Order: sequence, then structure tokens, then C-alpha cells
Amino acid sequence: MTQIEVLLNAALHSISRDNILLNLTIGRSKAESVILKNGRGGYIAKISIGTPPVDSFVNIDTGSDLIWVQCRPCSDCFPQNSPIFDPSESSTYKTLPCDSLFCSSLASTANCAQNKCSYKYEYGEGSATIGDLSADIIGFGNDTAASLECAFGCGHQNTGFFSHMEAGILGLGDSYLSFASQLGKKIGHIFSYCFVPMTSNSAGKLIFGFQSTQPRVGDKHRFHK
Repeated sequence: MTQIEVLLNAALHSISRDNILLNLTIGRSKAESVILKNGRGGYIAKISIGTPPVDSFVNIDTGSDLIWVQCRPCSDCFPQNSPIFDPSESSTYKTLPCDSLFCSSLASTANCAQNKCSYKYEYGEGSATIGDLSADIIGFGNDTAASLECAFGCGHQNTGFFSHMEAGILGLGDSYLSFASQLGKKIGHIFSYCFVPMTSNSAGKLIFGFQSTQPRVGDKHRFHK
């Protein structure tokens, strides 16, 4: 068992099952995921991509919009512990055309050739990802019912300051590309989070949808309708 799997199992056992199970199916309004520390001052959450699903840990970034993971073929990628996502092995994977709303949301970072939306997405601290804007089934953990088709970046050239635990970034900004915005009406355009101190042995939470009446620590955001 890897270090990240040990940490995840410990976190899952510290929170009740009812709080961990995710409810992104039609008619439900709330979903929760455990947040873990990445060992370099950031926080990660577990997602799955594709059919069959491939698990990945992604850095939570509330200041950017794009969801992306490293993808094969990978001409320039940073080391990661989990398997790199191979789009050719997913039966539900597709690239997005240039006239899609999601490609338009990339604005000047998008580049179109043969009606395939490619991108170069850069971050302030120097990290960058280059790849194809795509769509596939994205879900959390082992709950296959908690999944939906999302636009995401399939990164073939990726550089930056990432730990081996991470496979990419979960953008939670306010554009149409962000994961929270793509969930949209299913979660009331709201998410909240609790980042525990780096010195804490506890796990945090990422919550999509309306809060329960139980008080929680974290910010609340609204997104595009």
C-alpha cells in the first residue's frame, strides 16, 4: 500500500460513511470528498476519470478554472505515483471541438486544428499544461454513481511544482470550465471546503452543494447559472 493510500484509508475511517458517500445523481444536491495534504503545502482530492475509471489525486486550486490530468502519450510529464491516464483505454473519452462553449471559455489559451480544441494553460508560479480539451466521465473515489461527463484538459506536456502524489489540478474557479460550474444546478452552484492546518492529523473536506445545518469551517462560493 502506497503512502497516499495509507493516508486516504486513515481519513476515510475517521469520518462517518454517511459523510463520505457522494450524491451527484439526479435529484440529489450534495456531494462530499476527503481532502488530504500533498506534503508541499497544498491539498489534494481523489477523482476518477474514464470508463473504466482511473483514479487520480489532483491539486485543489480555487484560483484557476481548468480541470486537467496528465495523459498518455506524455512527451513531457512530471513523475506521479498513480497510473497516467490513457485516453485510448477509455470508452467514453472524446476530444472537444473548437466551437464548444468550453473551448470558447479558454479564450486566448485555445488553439484549433482539424476542429480539435488544444490549449496551453499557464499558472502564475510557473506551472503549465499543454494538451487537448476533452470530455469524459469524472467521479469521486469508488462511488461510480457519483459521476458525470465533464470537460477537462488531457495534458501531454506538463511542467511545474508537483509532488509525486499529484496527477494534475482540480480547478474550482468561477468560469464555465471549473468543476463546480460544470456541476451547476445539481449542487445549487455552491461549494465549500475545509482545509485543515498542515500540522493536523485530521483530513479536510470538499463539499459540493448545500450545507447541512451542522456548522462547518470554510468559504462558500456561487457560480455561473
